[in-house]
Amino acid sequence: MSDYQVVTAKDRDQMMELAAYAFNQEVTEKRRAVFERLCEESISLGAFQGDVLTSQVMVTPFNVHLHGSVYQMGGIGYVASYPEYRGGGDVAKLMRLSLEKMRAAGMSLSYLAPFSYGFYRKYGFEQVFDRLKLTFEVNELPFTKGTEGTLKRLQWGDALETLKALYEEKNKTAVGPLKRSDWWWDYLMLKHSQRKIGIYYNEEGTATGYVIYEGTGMTFTIHELIYLTKTAYDRLWQFISSHSASFNEFVYFTGTDNNEAYLLSNPRIKQEIVPFMMARIVDLEPFLKNYDFKKGQTGTCYLKVKDESASWNEGVWKLQVSENQTIVSMLENPSKTELECVLSADIQTWTQIFMNYQPIHHLAFYERISGNTTELEQLANLLNTGTPVLADYF
Repeated sequence: MSDYQVVTAKDRDQMMELAAYAFNQEVTEKRRAVFERLCEESISLGAFQGDVLTSQVMVTPFNVHLHGSVYQMGGIGYVASYPEYRGGGDVAKLMRLSLEKMRAAGMSLSYLAPFSYGFYRKYGFEQVFDRLKLTFEVNELPFTKGTEGTLKRLQWGDALETLKALYEEKNKTAVGPLKRSDWWWDYLMLKHSQRKIGIYYNEEGTATGYVIYEGTGMTFTIHELIYLTKTAYDRLWQFISSHSASFNEFVYFTGTDNNEAYLLSNPRIKQEIVPFMMARIVDLEPFLKNYDFKKGQTGTCYLKVKDESASWNEGVWKLQVSENQTIVSMLENPSKTELECVLSADIQTWTQIFMNYQPIHHLAFYERISGNTTELEQLANLLNTGTPVLADYF
């Protein structure tokens, strides 16, 4: 019989050993330091048999941007069990316990990186983020002109404050990216110390773009490319292309909202959409109250929610959106008229709708959401547009 509890600092060595075994990783000094840093900021839940940690789930508190609002989000990671303890239901109990902990802590959203999409759908998570992988041969790189300003290569520590400001400016109105805290930037610097940084400064000396990259073998990988102006775009790609004598392949990871291939003289480069992380609404009521609906649109919708892992979300909700406020209430005994207006879906589909992963009419066509056309149109008119983006992994 397992005992489920918060894992304290005294058992962190057990957590590291379990994670290393489950993910088939060697325990190096750097990996241990990175893991310890994450543990310091996270809530770790474990299943114990006696003093032995047999399964674990880690919840890391983050903030995320969503249409100009900021949400508290719990990032799920290091979900693991020793093979001899799998199949006993421990991870299922820990996942449900993590939802309760997140709700109690005010985290109305949660993200995770799945080893299996089907496995995590059982706990209400759904695919929300994709990444675009562009692969260039040397002769396919963007050709850009311009000599304005300066491109400087900097070390992490020297670049950090500039990276923070540019990242925040680029992402503050986006759909889903982390609002990176100081500790997370420090964590990225520790985890990815091998990565290099280039920052573009315009003629006035103001930074308006950066690239985070690394070279491995003959491959040059662009992990982040942020630019606020066309000139910054031009000069950053000039800098990237200047490495063409040293590498024969250039790989660029970006969000699906930012496909720049159409700007190329020959856009027939290798393009891959890679399914990325999953998300779920943890606590529907505060999530909707904080949601930034489209300006100038008002209306009342009735949302029926199925959520087998978070019973507090289940039921029929009345959503009233006006210019001054959003009112969300659970209907204990909805009337016949209200039931006729109900839009019905599971928590996975509602998450995709409110995070703009798929248009509501598209989901209705595939019977992921049911309801009459008028009510579907009413809700669709309330929603802002945008594409979910996420550059971080945990």
